[in-house]
Amino acid sequence: MIEGEPMPDRTRADAFRVKCPHCGQAARLRTSKTLTPLYREIYYHCSNLFCGHTFMATHEIVRTVSPSRTPNPEIVLPMLPAAAARAAAMMRPANDADPPPDTQPLTG
Repeated sequence: MIEGEPMPDRTRADAFRVKCPHCGQAARLRTSKTLTPLYREIYYHCSNLFCGHTFMATHEIVRTVSPSRTPNPEIVLPMLPAAAARAAAMMRPANDADPPPDTQPLTG
């Protein structure tokens, strides 16, 4: 697949399907262990009875694509440049890009 190219038509389950690295058959998720909010170990077992391979894979969150509207201050992830621009845009006042001018009270 070429970077930036849309994903081919398939179900969400297909997108996360893991195959046994030895025989190529589907592997079943047996258990997982969350080590940090960004890192998880996942244990799989091959569905091929003649293979029987059991293995561990990891799932890691590595960068922000679109910033959270409710960020956790304990989570620090690098942002893609486009995400940084969106985050900056979210911080600007919605009604005007420039701050309002200082106003002086009317005296008469």
